[in-house]
Amino acid sequence: MLIPLVIGVISLVLVYRLARLVPWHIETWLRRSLYGVQSERLRFQPFANGLEEQDSLMMVFSGIEFDMEALRTNFSMQDARAAAEIYRQAHADRRALTAEEREFLQGDSTMSLTATASFPEDLAGTLTVLVNYQNEAGDEQYLGGARYAGGDIVPVDWYGQELTSSDSRGVGRDRQSIPEGNAFELEQEGERQTMLLEVGLEAEEGWLEARLLYTSSSGQTHPVSYFMELSR
Repeated sequence: MLIPLVIGVISLVLVYRLARLVPWHIETWLRRSLYGVQSERLRFQPFANGLEEQDSLMMVFSGIEFDMEALRTNFSMQDARAAAEIYRQAHADRRALTAEEREFLQGDSTMSLTATASFPEDLAGTLTVLVNYQNEAGDEQYLGGARYAGGDIVPVDWYGQELTSSDSRGVGRDRQSIPEGNAFELEQEGERQTMLLEVGLEAEEGWLEARLLYTSSSGQTHPVSYFMELSR
């Protein structure tokens, strides 16, 4: 009689641990897997192979969640107010927009990118997040990266190497640097930590790529890539 009781207690502990560490983001993994719903338009491209599926599943069961969202906007907050005033004035005067006004209202196509990596505060090992943009011509722009370990984060270049105060700053993989102001921040809510990147990006079409590298306490590294296609 004790054996079923012990098994039941262990099962309850495992279920509680799973529920605490693995929220609804496991659905993202399932949909990107070979058994997911491939016919629907997904935010991220399906996994490249079975090994990447396994590495991603390891992150899921370690409580690591990743999400990335890119919203297109044509105006800064200041330009948005100016645009509203142009429309209001034209409507009040009962006139058509001038050529100069129409050109202004077309604005510059920019993206507002938000990338988050969330994990338990007692995460064992290190987690590195790298975000990159590639246009249709194949040109790449490094947007930001950081490595979490021991309760803190440090900025890293595209290759995952720690940046120091003497490093040059700019864009592009060849310079191995990070743009000024494009840095991850570390936030805590309850028992979870979140690495947050918010950056503006002048982009038309192309791809966003986020690479996550989780090195467990045993020293094994699990790399996973997230690809997101951008449209006009």
